[in-house]
Formats: sequence, C-alpha cells, structure tokens
Amino acid sequence: MKAIRKPSEESRPHRWATRREAMSYGRMGSTKMNELLQSGRIYAKKDGRKVIVCLDSIDRYYAALPDVGSASPKPQQQAAA
Repeated sequence: MKAIRKPSEESRPHRWATRREAMSYGRMGSTKMNELLQSGRIYAKKDGRKVIVCLDSIDRYYAALPDVGSASPKPQQQAAA
C-alpha cells in the first residue's frame, strides 16, 4: 500500500489576478508594479492584451523583504570636543 503524500507548496495552483486587482492586493501603484515585473521579482503572464499577475509571487516578494528592526544601526557620531 502506497502512502498518500500531501501536495507540496509548489504543486498547488497559482492564484492569478488582473493587473489592477494585483496592484490593489499588493497595495502598490502602477510604477512599482512595472518595476517589479521588469525586474522579474513578481511573475505575470500575457493573455492577448490582458496581463495576469501571480499573487503568490507578490506574497513571496513581501516575505523576502527585510524586517524593519533588522537593519544594522547607523554608527553614532561623536561630538567634537
């Protein structure tokens, strides 16, 4: 008897949205959307004139961003005596 395995994260279907819906989902404007699409940081497909964006790629983009508190602190300047 074969064991039933759970489908992995990669095997599940992608969630797709129109460009406008994706901008709303990711809370970004068209300039940022264009930048991310051009750089390949988020994934989209073209269906005729319509662009459809993978919402999972937007989630991965945000998950890869550093936390606010994780940036190294700036060195403090010493006051001249």
